[in-house]
Amino acid sequence: KFRDNVAAQFWYLFKCIYFGYSSTQVRLGYPKRIAGNFLMKKFNYVNQILYRM
Repeated sequence: KFRDNVAAQFWYLFKCIYFGYSSTQVRLGYPKRIAGNFLMKKFNYVNQILYRM
């Protein structure tokens, strides 16, 4: 039973929190510092090499 399975209860709780946080991000938009890849904002060869690592 689900009531006896502690691991399943923690997994379910984690997924509920994760999807709740994700839905908030989708509704409000992603922060500017996270949106996109910060290494490729100002393109140069150093950033390109770091991005490929």
